[in-house]
Amino acid sequence: MTCPPDKVEDASLCYPPCPPGKLQQYPVCALTCELGSVGDSFICWEVCPSGMYDCGGMCADSGNDCVGKVKDIADEVIEETAAIAECAASDGTGCNLDDLKKNLEALLAQLAMPLCGQV
Repeated sequence: MTCPPDKVEDASLCYPPCPPGKLQQYPVCALTCELGSVGDSFICWEVCPSGMYDCGGMCADSGNDCVGKVKDIADEVIEETAAIAECAASDGTGCNLDDLKKNLEALLAQLAMPLCGQV
């Protein structure tokens, strides 16, 4: 297969080339991470300092600590999703929206793990 001059070929398909600063990951253009950062497709994060465990976007003291943090976050996502579903399924009488908002804010704060070196 031959692509037109303004396209690039991958897996027998033609795509427009990515603009400067973007990495070609067909069919999308991904970020190119800055020096000292690593990433995957659309997200970059700082490299963990020596002695810290790279937990993919966050740093932890150990592999076990990483697994524990990810499990805790996943458990809370499930709990809050269930609370939102219960609220949506009711007429709103059993919902405490202030508590729901506070819980979601706390969960989002956990998802924004401290940068490596600030653990």
